[in-house]
Order: sequence, then C-alpha cells, then structure tokens
Amino acid sequence: MECVSSVEAALAAIDRSLPKLILLDIKLQGKRDGIQLAEIIHQHHDIPVVFITAFCDTDTMRRAQRTRPFRILGKIGDGGEVVRTVAEILSAGYGISLNPGEMHG
Repeated sequence: MECVSSVEAALAAIDRSLPKLILLDIKLQGKRDGIQLAEIIHQHHDIPVVFITAFCDTDTMRRAQRTRPFRILGKIGDGGEVVRTVAEILSAGYGISLNPGEMHG
C-alpha cells in the first residue's frame, strides 16, 4: 500500500503495484485532481475507486459521479464507513482478498 499526493505519483504507484482497490481524495497536489486521476485509471485499469473527500459541492459531486466510482465517502466520520465499503468491495466479486489482520475496523 502506498500513499501519494499527486496524479503523477499515483500513476507511477499504480503501474508499480497494480492495486486491487484505490482510496482516492478529490483534492490532490498539482494541476490535476483526483477526479481526473479516476478518469485515467478507468481508461487503463479495472480497479474499483472509492473517493474520500471533504468536497461536497454539486459540481464536484457531478464530476466525481461521472467517473463511476464504487462509492464517494465524506471525510467526516469514524472510519467505519471506509471499512464497511472495503468489505463490500471484497464481497462484490472483484477478486480481492486480504490476509488476516490487514483490515481493522
């Protein structure tokens, strides 16, 4: 698992590790944002994307929805929603499995 802060770093990390799930903030460093990154990801990979964001304005949500994310989650919360979403992706047949102890909630 890698944590990166720009589109360029994310694309390099995805090419290196081909993750099975991407948790993605809409606000990233640089000129491009997480929505643009999700568009690139979907053009080249079949990887579920979950946006985790504090940006909830109508235009941003519309742009994000057009990328067909698995889910969009607000940053406010206890983290349980993220764990439940990851569990849902695991059970949805994406071919993702975790080793014991990799997911805590």
